[in-house]
Amino acid sequence: MGMGLQAYAEIDQKHPLFDGNRAWRHLHEKLGMAATPLKEMESRQVDRFWRWAEGFKDVLGIQKAPVVLTAPLWGY
Repeated sequence: MGMGLQAYAEIDQKHPLFDGNRAWRHLHEKLGMAATPLKEMESRQVDRFWRWAEGFKDVLGIQKAPVVLTAPLWGY
């Protein structure tokens, strides 16, 4: 069984389980999330992404070309 939200919230940030790359790979490879480079998305989606990112600029650091994870089509 996977880790619940409560357990994940209690992990010290230095613990190997607190790893964004590992989480990203799990979502993409194990749960079927689509990984699409932002530059390949329609301009409307790109605009929406940057508006969303602007709202989190105090906590979100984008240092290279973003790749967006989205739910499989059944999620829409």
